[in-house]
Amino acid sequence: MDEARNSAGETAANLKIQNIFTSAFVTNACSVLIFIALTAWRWPLMTLDSWQTFLIRMPLEMGVTFFTVTAVAKCARNAFGFVRTGTVPLLLPVDALMGYGLSYAQILGIALVTGAIFYLYVNHGLESRGLKYALFATVFPVTTTSLAKYNFTHGNSWELEQVLAFSAITFMLYFISRSKDERPLRHLKNPWTLVQALATALGNAVLIYGFNLMTPSVHTAAKRSTAVVAAASSGKIVFKEKHLAIKLLAAAVCVLGVILPAF
Repeated sequence: MDEARNSAGETAANLKIQNIFTSAFVTNACSVLIFIALTAWRWPLMTLDSWQTFLIRMPLEMGVTFFTVTAVAKCARNAFGFVRTGTVPLLLPVDALMGYGLSYAQILGIALVTGAIFYLYVNHGLESRGLKYALFATVFPVTTTSLAKYNFTHGNSWELEQVLAFSAITFMLYFISRSKDERPLRHLKNPWTLVQALATALGNAVLIYGFNLMTPSVHTAAKRSTAVVAAASSGKIVFKEKHLAIKLLAAAVCVLGVILPAF
């Protein structure tokens, strides 16, 4: 769902149909509505005990969103997907510090992911266009993901925290879109935009629910392993990017590397 949204958003931006920040605004607005519904359904159980760490997470999450959206627009599709798998090995030491065990399989997974990305880079399988934004979108989530996991296990209801988080991010995206002479609210009437936004919003809800059931590194591994294959496919089919064979080989190594932390 996320890859479909990103590809559609980049295509719309390339065709000058809408700004990439407008696409992100619509998606996040739909996510807010879904999390509001979930919060209302379980309102008597809602708590926000770890509000202090939530306040730390919030500006960082806004930074992650800004760099991720910018990377979607400026970075090659498959380069974006591959580089973001780097979040997984970066999360593993943080998981260890938080009390989760670090196995030999997880260490091997770190080596495989890092090696695959390095191999792509030196063999020109990764385009450098917009790569710095993808790197920021890779490193920042280490902090925000760990903070979110801490909050969810220390008294913050995930539905309520996500309502507040997505609301703040949506406001930020609205004003960025307006600064680029867009009228983001108008796009809420566009059926094509709404379909992709609702699909991603539902995916966000499922992802956050799953986040409560596993460690941050394993959750991110599951998400990134599917994203990297989807990014390689969309990069070739939709955006006609080159070096498909090298990228498919690296994708297979990355998938193996991000699955290993689960064992």
